[in-house]
Amino acid sequence: MKNIVSVKGEEILKAAIAGRKACLRRNEDINVEQLAEGIKECYDYFMLDLTQEEYDAVRANTKGKWQNALLPVCFIKAHKHVVNGKNMPTVRVHMGHKPGAVFDIKVQDWNKLIALDGVQ
Repeated sequence: MKNIVSVKGEEILKAAIAGRKACLRRNEDINVEQLAEGIKECYDYFMLDLTQEEYDAVRANTKGKWQNALLPVCFIKAHKHVVNGKNMPTVRVHMGHKPGAVFDIKVQDWNKLIALDGVQ
């Protein structure tokens, strides 16, 4: 299994929402705006260290939208959650911009992200 993938922000958001909907974080309500803001923060963080030329190129390539940017997602661990009395295999992932940017997604969604690694 790959440890780090680079996928579009919109795909990360889809996986995060699906994970939350599957009750992987039962103690939290699904707040799509909050999830999107966290991914945008990652985009903004990585934009900080770019030269003006690199910044302009990324903005042009992504049309200025974090949803179109390739962002890193790191595999932390595979584990299971009990949902409705059944074990659901999940993957804990981290977005590298801050320590708390951790969430769980379904294994099949992690596999989709792996398949999309590096695809613009």
